[in-house]
Order: sequence, then structure tokens, then C-alpha cells
Amino acid sequence: MAPDRASGARAICSVPPQPLHQEHSMLDIVMLALGLGFFILTLGYAYACERL
Repeated sequence: MAPDRASGARAICSVPPQPLHQEHSMLDIVMLALGLGFFILTLGYAYACERL
């Protein structure tokens, strides 16, 4: 009974690498877009303050 339990533990611990990689790359794209958006927003704010 012990070998079955050990092989079952190995099957549960294995993680498929492909879906995890795709999730991280999508999150990277979202974070870069947010960072770029906030940067453009600060440039617009600085320009608006300069004109006042």
C-alpha cells in the first residue's frame, strides 16, 4: 500500500508549466500597461499644472 500512496503524492505535486507561464505573462502585460498609463497620467498632470 505504501508505493501507491507515494506515487499518488507525486501525481498531486506535479504542476503543468504551460498554463502557469501564460498566466504570468498576461499579468506582466497588465502591469506594464498600468504603469505606462500612470506615467502618461503624471505627464498630463505636470503639463496641466505648468499651464496654470
